[in-house]
Amino acid sequence: KRGMAKALGHMGDSWLAMGDFPKAVEHYQQQLTLANDLQDALMECLVYRSLGLAHSKVGEYGLASDFNKRQVSVASGLPSHQQIEAGRAWANLGEAYECLFRYSDAVPCYDRLKSIATMFGDEAEKMRAHAGLGRCHREMGNTDEAMAAFEQRLQMAQALCDVIAEVECYADLGQVQKSLGDYTRAVEYHQRQLVSAQTMADLERQGQAMCDLGEVYQEMGQFEEAAMYHRNDLKIAEELGNLDAQMRSAANLGTAYFALRQFDAALGYHQRQLTVALQLGEEETQASAYNALGMCYIDMRQPAEALKHLQSGLKVSSHLQVTGLQAELRMNLGLALHMSGKQSEAKRQLETAIALFERTAQAIIEKASSSSQLRLVVHYQQLSLETLQQVLVSLGDNHNALAVAEQCRLKAHQHILLERQVQIPALLKAGFIHSQDMTFPDLQGLIRGLGSW
Repeated sequence: KRGMAKALGHMGDSWLAMGDFPKAVEHYQQQLTLANDLQDALMECLVYRSLGLAHSKVGEYGLASDFNKRQVSVASGLPSHQQIEAGRAWANLGEAYECLFRYSDAVPCYDRLKSIATMFGDEAEKMRAHAGLGRCHREMGNTDEAMAAFEQRLQMAQALCDVIAEVECYADLGQVQKSLGDYTRAVEYHQRQLVSAQTMADLERQGQAMCDLGEVYQEMGQFEEAAMYHRNDLKIAEELGNLDAQMRSAANLGTAYFALRQFDAALGYHQRQLTVALQLGEEETQASAYNALGMCYIDMRQPAEALKHLQSGLKVSSHLQVTGLQAELRMNLGLALHMSGKQSEAKRQLETAIALFERTAQAIIEKASSSSQLRLVVHYQQLSLETLQQVLVSLGDNHNALAVAEQCRLKAHQHILLERQVQIPALLKAGFIHSQDMTFPDLQGLIRGLGSW
């Protein structure tokens, strides 16, 4: 019976690796029944881990967290010499919470793993705990805590000569520095990431490092340099036959060439991004590619082509939980409609975009993310308001056009201050403001007050 249970587990793993989720779950459930018959708590614990992983693979993170909770419950009753499994169970639960964006719930899980791993002297699991803590604190805007966790993991990786973990640490540290706007340090970390990946002769990780460097240079406005790294990323992706990486690098190259006003090149890369996204069934990336293509056609003064692509993007994104992307699509659609002389429909799309951007900004504030995201949303709101003002003038609604002009002036002031690196997370952390009491209109008052400092 025990041998049959183990065989069922191996078969479940094989089906999961082949992408057959129903058959994998069927075998795991059969294994669970035998584990209960055998009263084998350790096997039961491992089956719950497998079921959690299987549900995570298909995006059912709520069910995954339920199985991980059962894993924690069973593992907590294991003998003391097997308690490292309890630590791993806490880590699995933490990872499920991360997938659900419940970062504050994930942090205690990783703390429990770190405590148990320290007790057992398990350095690999301690590194896993530091990685999880770093990710969660980064997402919550706690950059000091994130840096500390990633640096501790880096020290352990270097001591253990774990080059893979070292590469990941440099990537994570670079991302934190980029979010803080410290691009010099971000480049330094990503360069170390690239060198370490080259030492390993790991092409996939070299491609990711190229991508990360390109994104930093893009944020710095050095688009030629960014394009160079993204081309290298694409070359590696083609060599490996990695479609996900090809889609990523094509999107980044399209963005870089759009910024350089080289529209033919930008169109070519965004079309490639769309082609691969359609091949992979990646709907969010499809919508993003349609939006990028629409932007290119707007700047090329071809509103009819822009409308076609933007409407396709809006259709694809209609059932996705991507408020920010939907806002961008509607903003660009409003501009294309305005260019086409369809002012009433342009007004409707722009007003919807402005409301969606406000929701997005509120979510950023509540999440206490870095100010770079907020700056971008405020910039888009300002652009939407500017276009709406022009539309209202075209409709002869001068009274509302004046009111929108005043809103636009406030957004411009807010954007200037945010460009000076006004850090909303730092203010939250210092206790000057409290996200739970704050609405987005409150932020306008905050920013106006900051202008007098």
